[in-house]
Amino acid sequence: MTERAIFGVSLWDSLSPDLKRRVVTDFASAEVNEKFRTVLSAQPMEVRNQLREALLAIGLSRKEIDQRLGF
Repeated sequence: MTERAIFGVSLWDSLSPDLKRRVVTDFASAEVNEKFRTVLSAQPMEVRNQLREALLAIGLSRKEIDQRLGF
């Protein structure tokens, strides 16, 4: 899941809405490691905000989301 989520986040802007939902699901259950944080930090704030909103929509807490996104 982690590798798939990393790959999906790196392609976020070119993904369809359905694929974005799948990435969010993978992201929610993925182990966040240093590689993951590096990929996330390279993404524009707009992408990270979209991820945050999508994660909130599936029920993750703000605290968990902020930890995962490195805020």
